[in-house]
Parts: sequence; C-alpha cells; structure tokens
Amino acid sequence: MKIDPTINPVSGVNGAGSAAETRSRTAGKNGADVASGAAAVHLSESAQQIQLNAGAGPATDPGRIAEIRQAIADGSFSIDSNAIADRIIMTARALIAPR
Repeated sequence: MKIDPTINPVSGVNGAGSAAETRSRTAGKNGADVASGAAAVHLSESAQQIQLNAGAGPATDPGRIAEIRQAIADGSFSIDSNAIADRIIMTARALIAPR
C-alpha cells in the first residue's frame, strides 16, 4: 500500500487542534485575549478594599511583640481569661449577627 503524503495529518487527539488553533478559536471570548495570555479580571468593591488594605502596613506591632516576649521571659506576663472569653463571645456574636 502506498501512503499519499498530500493528505493532511490529523492534529491533536479526539479532534482537538494544536494549541495555536485553540488560541485562535478562543481569542476574544468573554473579553479575554487568550492568545496573549491576558484576561480581564474584575474585583468586587470588598476585594478592592482588601487589596488596598493589604499594602497599608504591617498587621503586627514589633514593639508590642518585644514587650510580650520580655514579659514572658521575666515571668511577669499574665493572662486575663475573662478578657479572652469576652472577645470570643464578641467574635461569635459578630459572626452570627444578621447582615
């Protein structure tokens, strides 16, 4: 049997084309330029606020951490279980409160 080289080979498996063919078919869908790898992403107002606050500064106070470490090392650090319980209750109320 002679094989005819003029027949186009099947690209991909199960009818799937090459990556370039896939990009050209999907480019521009849903406002995304898949060919260049760029996609439009829209953040909610809450997500935008979180993103802004994330770069605002450190979430911890290094000075306060040093004070607590020193108090623990000295043996003068005390734990106020009532204050901890109050804050746990406040957090639980805030989580279950209707919005």
